[in-house]
Amino acid sequence: SLAMLAADKAALEQQLAVSMLDLQWKELDYLHSNFKMLATSSALLLGFGFAALGLQTSFHPERAYSNASGHVVSTADDSIWELGTEHMTSWFFLSSVVLQALFTSVAAYGLSNHLLSLFIATTSIMCGPGLALRGPEGSVSVSVRHLEAQLKRAMRFFGRGLVATTTMIVFMGLRRPHN
Repeated sequence: SLAMLAADKAALEQQLAVSMLDLQWKELDYLHSNFKMLATSSALLLGFGFAALGLQTSFHPERAYSNASGHVVSTADDSIWELGTEHMTSWFFLSSVVLQALFTSVAAYGLSNHLLSLFIATTSIMCGPGLALRGPEGSVSVSVRHLEAQLKRAMRFFGRGLVATTTMIVFMGLRRPHN
């Protein structure tokens, strides 16, 4: 009877260990899919941010002309160094420079945060399951804990980048009346 109880206890412990391992693998799969979605979103916003940095600002309102659809288009020789002193002290010029500086700063901040989020997500996608598979006993739970910490880190960078991207869009809209 004592041997039977010991055998039942060992069987229950083995069943519990298998159930715990199955649960940890499900957690690992969940984290893996979260990292994939985060990497995709970060890459998309990173591309939008780089495209927005290529937008041109006109510092010469007198050289701009309206095209057929009524939009103001600046000319190709739009250099800030060609301005005279009367332009450099105008409200148009000062507000254009300030808005351009804010836009570029916020865009760079957003790009760097999205790039960090993408880097963390990509390395976690590539290396996380390998740690769980090739590590010693208990490595699945170590891998899950590590990936949870990395997901929190990546989400903080992504959140900062998302706020910066939204702010960049606001500055883009504020710059539009100047162009």
